[in-house]
Amino acid sequence: LKELIRIFPKEKPYANEIYIDAIHQEVEFVRFMQANSIQPIAYRAIAFVGTYAQASALGDTTAATLNEIGSKLKIDSPHALVLACLMKKGICVLPKSKSKEHIKSNFAAQELVDKVQLDSLKALEAGSATADMLGAADTYAATFKDIKPPAESKKSE
Repeated sequence: LKELIRIFPKEKPYANEIYIDAIHQEVEFVRFMQANSIQPIAYRAIAFVGTYAQASALGDTTAATLNEIGSKLKIDSPHALVLACLMKKGICVLPKSKSKEHIKSNFAAQELVDKVQLDSLKALEAGSATADMLGAADTYAATFKDIKPPAESKKSE
């Protein structure tokens, strides 16, 4: 985005859809987008919440942390907690579900935004190598994130 804004300063994108979830919060990138009036949109924000519980069997604390935060805020669903926290940060979320029950729960997360704090998920910002190892990451997003813009060719004199 920095390169795009540099090349086309008057034609900034309105929004940017990126992979964001509880352990891949992209804090600096979100800050950059918001500072440049680019709306962050999170896809797959709750896709891997179930994997966090599996990771706990290997000593990972992500699921326990989400449950502890949810318990303090009286939010039963870790999925709803993650959605509400991201929305509180001004991030649009695009949760996917085929289940009517999950769709209703995801939609109801809007009502929880006032219960959460901007830093409710701060304890998870560092991520989880264990959860990632178990597949709780979007590998395409990781690949695109690692792509650097081409170096400007030096003009010969």
